[in-house]
Amino acid sequence: MMLIRFAIALSLAGAALSAQAQNTGQHPGEDALRLAPSMPWNLDYDDDSCALRRVFGVQGQQVYLELRQFGPHDTPQVIVGSADFEPKSPALGIGWLPGRVPPTLVPRSFELSGADGYHGRLLSLPIQLAFPEERAREIAVASPLVSEEALALLDRMTELEPDGRAAQRLAQDNDFVLARIAAREALQASPEYLAERDAAESEVTGLFVGEAFEEQMVLETGEMHEPMEAMRACLDELVTHWGIDAEAHASLSRRVWPADHAKLVRSLQRAYPNGMEARRMPGFIRARLDISESGEPTACHIQAPISEPAFEREACEQLMDEGEFFPALDVQGNPIASYYTVAIAYVMN
Repeated sequence: MMLIRFAIALSLAGAALSAQAQNTGQHPGEDALRLAPSMPWNLDYDDDSCALRRVFGVQGQQVYLELRQFGPHDTPQVIVGSADFEPKSPALGIGWLPGRVPPTLVPRSFELSGADGYHGRLLSLPIQLAFPEERAREIAVASPLVSEEALALLDRMTELEPDGRAAQRLAQDNDFVLARIAAREALQASPEYLAERDAAESEVTGLFVGEAFEEQMVLETGEMHEPMEAMRACLDELVTHWGIDAEAHASLSRRVWPADHAKLVRSLQRAYPNGMEARRMPGFIRARLDISESGEPTACHIQAPISEPAFEREACEQLMDEGEFFPALDVQGNPIASYYTVAIAYVMN
């Protein structure tokens, strides 16, 4: 059977690393093993990211949890791992509890392994909000970030069959991708959304983890607003070390956007290193590009070196050679130097 090569390039806001994520439709049952924290949250100020870490459970039944962000607007990258619980399946059921959105079944997440029988899973996982679609549209309509043409494209998608060919074609259209990014940024910058985000974080009691290990479990995190506020403070400070105007970035009228998202994804799809392909080796890359005021990438920084260096070299080469971007705009609409972060998963099917 022919091997299919593909890469998943995530947007600034991020998404699950699986090709598809399905709603389980149910909250976890009462039979899930509940693991209390065995240490306080530890906040790591790394050179190119910020991370919250914590261990749950007693000796012999311990689980490691890490939430890491690579920029102020990225979705947290979550790692759940253990050397005490045996892996069960490639699938992963995961979600914040009690949760405004039910836990999600991820058919395939990125697997990690280490010394002493450590087995873990990596994916992007926000604390999700059940934000009303109609209100989200009203916010987009009122935002200068979202043009009438962009709104028309977004409305067109709602009229199409979700799994139909027309919807699939529109989803790949670069103008639609940019419209979706603009609408999302308008929503996430609104005071109403931020208030909902804070409330959702405050309501959290734990993280449900199922399917991946021999036990279904709930990591009893407690409320997440205070830890996430500490994460955001770390990220604000992180930006000041990247050689950009941090004060101007606090009030951008537009962040860096890919000029042609589909083209960028295709270039990454061609970049699966031959040596890694022959070994059927998967890879996961987090990268940050420095973007000039003219929209040109000027440097590529690997933010999470957890894969073979060959993946890092190929990804940075493609991002530097093929990446074309609309530059960031300050509050007056003037282009300024900025950055673009991306997550890429290389998987052999």
